Amino acid sequence: MEITLHIHDTIERPQQRCLNCIKLYFSLDGELEYYLNGSAYINEGEILIINHGDLYQIERGQQVVELTLPLNYLLSIYPKLLNAYLDNSLLQNHDYLKYLILKMFRPQTDQQASNQKLLEEMLSIFKRETLINYNYPYLPHVRTNHSTLNQIIKYINDRTEKNVTIGEISQAFFVSSSYISLLFKRILHISFKDYISSLKVALSLQPLLSEKHSLAHVAEQLGYHTVNNFTRHFKEMIGLPPHQFRSRHAIAKDMTIHVSKVRPNVYHEFIKRAATEQPLMLNYTTINLTSSLNAQETQSFKTFIHVKDLNDLFSQIFINEENMQLSSLTNPYIILEEAQPLIFSEAQRPLLLKYIDKHFNKNIGFALTLHTPAEVQGVESLIAQLYLYKPSYLSANHHVKLMLIYDASEMAQCDIERSIKSLRKSYPQIQFALKLEDWLKQVEGIKQAADDLKQLNCDYYFISIDQSETLTLLQELHSSFHHCKTPIDYFDALSHVLDISSGQWIHQHITKLQFINAHNPTEVHLSEMITYVSQLLARGISVSFDLKCSSRSAVALLNHHGIQKPITHIYQFLKPFVNTTVHFHSNYLIGLQGETIHLLLFNTLNQRRLSTNVQRFKLINPYHSASLRFTQTLNRDHGFIDDALPEQLQHTLIDDEILKHMRLSNTPKSELVSCDFNREEDQIVELYKDEIKYIRIFPPR
Repeated sequence: MEITLHIHDTIERPQQRCLNCIKLYFSLDGELEYYLNGSAYINEGEILIINHGDLYQIERGQQVVELTLPLNYLLSIYPKLLNAYLDNSLLQNHDYLKYLILKMFRPQTDQQASNQKLLEEMLSIFKRETLINYNYPYLPHVRTNHSTLNQIIKYINDRTEKNVTIGEISQAFFVSSSYISLLFKRILHISFKDYISSLKVALSLQPLLSEKHSLAHVAEQLGYHTVNNFTRHFKEMIGLPPHQFRSRHAIAKDMTIHVSKVRPNVYHEFIKRAATEQPLMLNYTTINLTSSLNAQETQSFKTFIHVKDLNDLFSQIFINEENMQLSSLTNPYIILEEAQPLIFSEAQRPLLLKYIDKHFNKNIGFALTLHTPAEVQGVESLIAQLYLYKPSYLSANHHVKLMLIYDASEMAQCDIERSIKSLRKSYPQIQFALKLEDWLKQVEGIKQAADDLKQLNCDYYFISIDQSETLTLLQELHSSFHHCKTPIDYFDALSHVLDISSGQWIHQHITKLQFINAHNPTEVHLSEMITYVSQLLARGISVSFDLKCSSRSAVALLNHHGIQKPITHIYQFLKPFVNTTVHFHSNYLIGLQGETIHLLLFNTLNQRRLSTNVQRFKLINPYHSASLRFTQTLNRDHGFIDDALPEQLQHTLIDDEILKHMRLSNTPKSELVSCDFNREEDQIVELYKDEIKYIRIFPPR
């Protein structure tokens, strides 16, 4: 295999697994549509990295540059590459790398030597910016929008040392073999057989190149019953039998670079138009604190807290203000999921009415989830009693933060519509919400859904937008969702096709799935979490959390001992940025309130790097050279309770005195300093890996 560089006028590639190389693609003119590890993407001019072992398909592209780098060359630069991968999301120097690649097309006196230097510089940038190391062979995280297929893929990937058959999977998941084959062909665009055989071949390269094991041992470790079967699959995928591959693929640092001939104006015009001749300084950002760039008016949003039943509602952990002050969250609402005992129990109502009134007075809202027609009828009596308990609630000047949430799984649409119209007429202060997934399952198409929801006219709509079942449902309803990649994309598409404003959406039961490293599921990235919630802030989208962890993937406000989790600190940091003008940037937010400046710093660029990588921010304040700076730092040492109290101790009985000390230590680090922005040392703020800083700057009084 050789290093090759081409420019394709048009390009299409069928679904396949990238084997024995890493490929780089970018389009000089227009978009590149592709599938990567189960998901569809559209790339607008940035570099696409396809790692060895990745599943990919190029759907469509024009003027596409393709650079193929064989593994035996790359291993001379990254000796542990087969236990690593290049993370495309971390790459920042797209334009400079494109400049280096396109220079390889230029005629040179010593073409090979010149191109070799360009290639070495390019690969040093990839290594510095994107290389992620593991203690085991890289296995791509294939994730589709079909939950059953995701589970099947995980089942296969967890058993690479076994001979997993389609019949075995059929029995394990209670689905037919033909259905499994259909899932692979329809969603992944690859056959079940080719998925497994290509996966095993990809994993075989490391032991083959190490030359420590015989072919028989390698085949056995990958679940093959005979060497012949392994050899046949390997030759089909690589083009050589494994013994020849082993003998011919010695590590080669000096390798000929084959560059296809192109019209000179192709690369000259692009370099002139888009590429840059200097790499970015990734660890240094200058911030003008009074800048008006990217300014946006943020909307108010609500923070919903799910509690299961009355026992949770009245538990000492929850109501103890020492553990968590609900008022520190933005516009908090308590959601009671199982309201039936409350609705039908006359004895418990007085206590609950007193509880609701207490929280109304603290500006904390209350919501009831209604599951059945009987509960819908019973809640009218409860509401009437609430207004009798405190007649002032009927006053237009008295803000009643009461919400009813309708679960459509056991109720007809007409019953929900009738209830909302009746209650809205009698009690206009009450707000109404709908759990959207089960409602959408009852409609015949997106147009009917839009018409029905317009007729219903709810105030809010709950949806579990990061659940694969929900995404599958949306994609089956309308083509607008086919190219959505992130929850934000889905929310934007939902607002468009259903004609619902973004401020009416509530991300229900937010999970950790989008904040974790796909290859290290125990590691949650704070910066990715705050990046997402700041995107929600920009759109006014509300969020609902579990009170306490109900599953490994749930994002909860408290751990099982009632101690705050990091998300509570993040939402407290965001509070000054609500209902005001905010300047949104990739690594920070700026909010101005008179002469006071609010700044939120988060290290997304270097999030998965080593802890020695430091992001430096230079703050420029033309208004006041002399200022006070209040800083709160959230990191693994300050405010991250899971590091101080690991998960294995979450259910352990711990002495109250110890818990008290744990609770007191579980806060962001706070500092107040006097600074002079004319001095260089006072302008610089450093941010380490997995760290967030909230900074308030104000003139001394």
